[in-house]
Amino acid sequence: RRYPQRPHRCAADSVIDLRPLTEADLELVDEWFDAPHVRRWWREDRAEQYRPVLLGDDPTVVLIAVHDKRPIGLAQWYRWDDYPTSRDAYGIPAGTVGIDYLVGHAHDCERGLGTALVAALLRAMPELPVWVTPEEANEPSCRVLEKNGFELVRELRPAAQDRRELLVARRDPG
Repeated sequence: RRYPQRPHRCAADSVIDLRPLTEADLELVDEWFDAPHVRRWWREDRAEQYRPVLLGDDPTVVLIAVHDKRPIGLAQWYRWDDYPTSRDAYGIPAGTVGIDYLVGHAHDCERGLGTALVAALLRAMPELPVWVTPEEANEPSCRVLEKNGFELVRELRPAAQDRRELLVARRDPG
């Protein structure tokens, strides 16, 4: 099964640069987490959770996406092996990486920036299989993944996640 297809508009200049998250970004990241279109999918998250990353105590790589010299979102990648409980709960193979991403302001959505953000993230990561677990109802994210070469592997309903249905998708290197 493939992801649902919908037409999309593409920003005229969708070049996304990625830079490491800094302490100075935390207020903006909290603003993004408070935005309704983000809060729907990142329910419990706060910028403070990234302090261990800033201190070097968490192996997740967290980046700020910049478009036209303006921060527009957050992207992160991690080795699933660093989070074995989650990896095993989702049935993710060992030796793979995962990604998460968001476009922070609603006015930047549906312009192709999410697709460009994920493409930039994939170029910046090691060439390993990438496995992701978006919610099935998050159609914009599913479209972004499909446009970046991800394929649906299976659907699941984790008991610990209030019956939200997730999709497990992968993208092989290359």
